Amino acid sequence: KGSDIPLLDYLEASTSSYVANTEIQNERESQETQTDLTLSRNSPRKQLLKRRIVMLQRKIYRLQKKEINKNKVEMEDSSIEHYFNLTDHFLPPSVAKFVKNQALLHQQSKKGRKYTAEYKEFCLNIYFCNAKCYDLLSETFYLPTKRTLQRMIISSDIYCILCIDEASLKASLFYNISRDEVIGFEDVGNGKSFSPSCNVAVLMIRGMCRSWKQPLGYYFLHSTFPADQLKLIITEAISKLQGIGLKVVALITDMGSNFIQTAKLLKVTESPYFIINNKHIAYFFDPPHLQKACRNNFLNNVIIANGKQISWTHIEQLYAINSKKENRLAPKLTDSHMRPTNFERMKV
Repeated sequence: KGSDIPLLDYLEASTSSYVANTEIQNERESQETQTDLTLSRNSPRKQLLKRRIVMLQRKIYRLQKKEINKNKVEMEDSSIEHYFNLTDHFLPPSVAKFVKNQALLHQQSKKGRKYTAEYKEFCLNIYFCNAKCYDLLSETFYLPTKRTLQRMIISSDIYCILCIDEASLKASLFYNISRDEVIGFEDVGNGKSFSPSCNVAVLMIRGMCRSWKQPLGYYFLHSTFPADQLKLIITEAISKLQGIGLKVVALITDMGSNFIQTAKLLKVTESPYFIINNKHIAYFFDPPHLQKACRNNFLNNVIIANGKQISWTHIEQLYAINSKKENRLAPKLTDSHMRPTNFERMKV
């Protein structure tokens, strides 16, 4: 028994030594077989996790930015509404409207600005008044470009006025060999007559918004245009112009007897316009002819207004007194105005 104790101690010591050696050997083997940190740092699994982290960070950044912009827009909306209320309170309506437009345009980018039709019409009026002034204002305020205004003008080119006038011709006949036709007879569109033409009637349209004009036709006449035929020609011309997209808004003629009769046939005496294809066409006599007719009536007649007489002698007295002064009140009055000849009375 005394010899058993050392044997047990020996076995226990050897066992513990074996276990320790085994653990050391296993640890060495694990260290030798474990993947190096530099190699495992960019493994596919870790790269996937890194990408997910970056995506989540970007998503968080976008959400934060969106929230900041939302708060900023809400603050701007509240401040703009307050600003608009102040403009309505302290400024006249027309000025307040202009200031509001400037505030709204200031928030838009240069290439994304949108102008209302009313604002463009306002700017177009400024441009028509003075183009240089418009250029000067464009340097300070947000105004449409000239190209924008020009496109706006082009859209209004369809509005036009029909003009009809007559002129005297020297009666003459000649034979056109190439056409085998005698030129110089009356021709109103439905065939020639054997009467020599002494007058010509011309139809022309002219733009209202822009300076353009286009002759439509002419008619050789022996005398003035008959009113009934003139009415048919006017109706046909306006109908064809409406058919191609033009908008005829007015008809202008002189004060010849045939045109006055035509106005009566069109029932313009009852209203200032006549109707063709459900469109109202205003009828105007040429203003220079109206002035001439008033002047000629004033030469031969006395006008009574509010119980008082207005006579041409009053103008003659003014001219007699005024002509003796160095600084005249009516410097453009001449003898031809005061005592016009028969030809000058007809001159427009």
